[in-house]
Amino acid sequence: MPALQFAGRLESDQRACFIRVPPQTLTALGPGKRAPVKVTINGFTYRTTIAVYGGKSYVGVRREVREAAGVAAGDPITVGLEYDA
Repeated sequence: MPALQFAGRLESDQRACFIRVPPQTLTALGPGKRAPVKVTINGFTYRTTIAVYGGKSYVGVRREVREAAGVAAGDPITVGLEYDA
């Protein structure tokens, strides 16, 4: 399956940075709400799992990933997302 793309913003709370995954992207992705995925931001790709909190879906973005992708909390970003079988 080719990567899906969506525009978003790198969000943060007091403990972590994350990207909200739009419901239509989650539906197009397919298998399950907590699917293993490959995420690409600014050409940097990493593996993670979709997390669901309060009925919304997210992917976490660790400090090492933010540094490698050259992004910070609050930045607008384009995200590539694909199922990681």
